[in-house]
Amino acid sequence: MESYLAKNDGEYHVILKELSQVIVASMRTIVPSYDALFHIVPPMGAEMEQMGCVCAVPE
Repeated sequence: MESYLAKNDGEYHVILKELSQVIVASMRTIVPSYDALFHIVPPMGAEMEQMGCVCAVPE
């Protein structure tokens, strides 16, 4: 991060924030196209709900 900020040359305004510790659930897949995303994500969400995953703040 420090290396990136050093090369930044003031082009971006970067804000670093600390977040509280959270447990993250993730799933991986290959999305062949942007349109396919809308067919892939809903079943993934449903499967995570079935497994007891909940969205915490920040969502």
